[in-house]
Amino acid sequence: MKKVYFYNSILMAVLLLLCGCAERDEDLLGIASKSGVRFLKTNLEVPFIGGDSYLMVEWNETPWELELVGDGFIEDFSPRQGGETTESGFSQIRIQAKPNIDLDEREQKMILTNLLTGEKTELIVTQRAEYKRVDVSVDYSKKRQLIRGFGGAYNPYIWVKQVTSHQMEQMFKRGGILGYNILRLMLYDDKNIWEKDVEGAKYVSDQGGEVFACPWHVPSEFTENITVNNEVRKHVDPSKYDAYADYFVEYINYMKSHGVNLTAVSVQNEPDMDVLWAPAEIAVFMKQCGPKIRATGVELMGPEACGFAPEYTDPVVNDPEAMAQTDIVIGHTYQGFADLNNGYVKARHDYVQNIFETLLEPVGKSWWMTEKYFDDPKNADLKTIWNYQLDGLGEEIHACMEAGCGAYIYWYLRRDSGQCGLVCTVDDPDKNVSVDEIGIAKDGYLMAQYSKYATGRYRVASSSEDSEVKMSSYVNESADEVSVVILNKKNEKVMVEIDVPENAIITSASETNLDVNLRDITAGGTGISGRNKPYVLCGPRSVVSVNMKLTK
Repeated sequence: MKKVYFYNSILMAVLLLLCGCAERDEDLLGIASKSGVRFLKTNLEVPFIGGDSYLMVEWNETPWELELVGDGFIEDFSPRQGGETTESGFSQIRIQAKPNIDLDEREQKMILTNLLTGEKTELIVTQRAEYKRVDVSVDYSKKRQLIRGFGGAYNPYIWVKQVTSHQMEQMFKRGGILGYNILRLMLYDDKNIWEKDVEGAKYVSDQGGEVFACPWHVPSEFTENITVNNEVRKHVDPSKYDAYADYFVEYINYMKSHGVNLTAVSVQNEPDMDVLWAPAEIAVFMKQCGPKIRATGVELMGPEACGFAPEYTDPVVNDPEAMAQTDIVIGHTYQGFADLNNGYVKARHDYVQNIFETLLEPVGKSWWMTEKYFDDPKNADLKTIWNYQLDGLGEEIHACMEAGCGAYIYWYLRRDSGQCGLVCTVDDPDKNVSVDEIGIAKDGYLMAQYSKYATGRYRVASSSEDSEVKMSSYVNESADEVSVVILNKKNEKVMVEIDVPENAIITSASETNLDVNLRDITAGGTGISGRNKPYVLCGPRSVVSVNMKLTK
């Protein structure tokens, strides 16, 4: 008998290896008694796609019988009986399961009976749903920053190909494809080419969008020469500040006379990248000239440093007089903003968020991110590009919104001489596999998942039980509609169930992932699969947006 039991033990090990039935030592129930029968696992999980799974029964001088309890997803199993009174061994049970097309995990019980003693042992067979469930919650009791919108820079006439009227319609048409609403202009130092931006700016203005402008170069009439590292450089002459402010006013009035009501102007694009302005001078200019510029009805922005450089940002935000003339604090996030595992990035992220929470939010202001781009990896396949954009642009917009950002503005709207840009013509040499048949790139659709669901709403608190499923939430002024934008970073499908304080009915939901762009997707709520919470089904590595109507 010992010899038989030895060979049976070897057989058991081989079967477990082939069938994958033992995952960890603690899943096994111990050594079988002198006589008896038992399952080798406490439970069994079968795949949601159904098909064959296996479990093992060990018996020692004992006949046994196996049965199912009730109707369920197990279609068949065999053998149903086994064992002998004079031998010991192991029996492999083949279980055939139906696919799980429901939204919930399900289970069914199997009972193993010792035919000598009548003793019964239960085993629970579980089958998870195709979509992994993730619970998230929204708390709209406190409104945070107003989301003014999303958009990009109108390709500067002096540098690159300008955006076509068709592309402007794709991006900025009210109720259109992408739902952008903010256009950034270069305030040229040559008045003779101001008219080059009028057509695009007027289109956005006519569609109810916002247009703002900022200078890269300052006309020579307002500068002086200084020497830096033995090189003669231009620097804004402090004695010409008032005259330079008149230049801004002239530009604002020019645009207004051509049907463009500018929302705002910025003092300088990335002053930390040049020597036109010393850090403290930006604050002085805003204090001294802010009233004149703002008297036109246009908001004043600044200091717009690259990476929100503190040496330029601090003099403005820490000076009460300068802040009184600063309607929107702006900057760029080229230093990174979302990778909080990076010490430098986290420090800069926390610096900006602290400005919002301590200096801006208490007085009803916010900050804008006014320039950033994510070049598609060169010569890459679509999967590589999508993963890069989801982890780059998707993560950054999410991080900016959660840190108090009121608007996210991309760099070039139209691609030119590279893989940066949200749209391009279908015959453009810069078109790659991420651009679809109508000329819109993956990153263009990704940002639209925010622009079409968050614009004009207030960010509110939200949380997710899964760190790989990130969510930001937004409520409208009357607090009767809530929208959420979900980043599913998982490589599997998830069903996100949304907990809101009141009853909510999903009115629309869309998804962008590797395979689809802004596609309407399945969502539901009360009465569907017994659920009384709104839910949405998200594909692997996707961005999903949902709008809900709240009901009392």
